[in-house]
Amino acid sequence: MNGYGGYEGHGFGVMMGGGLVWLLVFALFLWIYGRIVGRAGFSRWWVLLAVVPVVNLIMLWVFAFIDWPAVDRNHDREQREQG
Repeated sequence: MNGYGGYEGHGFGVMMGGGLVWLLVFALFLWIYGRIVGRAGFSRWWVLLAVVPVVNLIMLWVFAFIDWPAVDRNHDREQREQG
């Protein structure tokens, strides 16, 4: 027992468990957004910008308003099939 009324060593175990959960949630976040970016027709590596503060907001804004390559390809294919 230490001078603060607690047991030494317990905080580190809880911290590591919480850190592991945080790491798993973060990896899941990157995987999901990587799939979204990939399906939109962009390289999945763009998702790494999501971890950079301020750049992630700019990336989200740009990503929302630019033309997506996958959508353009589908539109072109539909136009060829119709005409």
